Amino acid sequence: MPGCYGTSKEDRHFARELDAHLNEQAQEEAKEESIREAVERYMAVGGEFHPFNPEHVAEALGEINALDMAKIANFLWLGDVRGQAFITEAVKAYWRKHATAEAEHDWEGHVHGE
Repeated sequence: MPGCYGTSKEDRHFARELDAHLNEQAQEEAKEESIREAVERYMAVGGEFHPFNPEHVAEALGEINALDMAKIANFLWLGDVRGQAFITEAVKAYWRKHATAEAEHDWEGHVHGE
């Protein structure tokens, strides 16, 4: 950011620090956006982590903890429509976690040239 500060040594140092911080922030934002886009692609219909493929639903439900399974059972027993929403969100969350891990792994490979 030449020209924004004076010519003193301290001003130049501050300008370099500010530039470094802004560059780091821009890189982090680019990483987050790239990962967000990759997760959306992975979870789209036909994507590697699409949550509602039958096999994916079965895997996600198999990983639901006992407390959440008790909630689901209670919703189903009571005929409460929140049960469907709870199951849907649990399956999505399970596959979003996997898609995010894959996207982060891909990003690191891209950054490190793997």
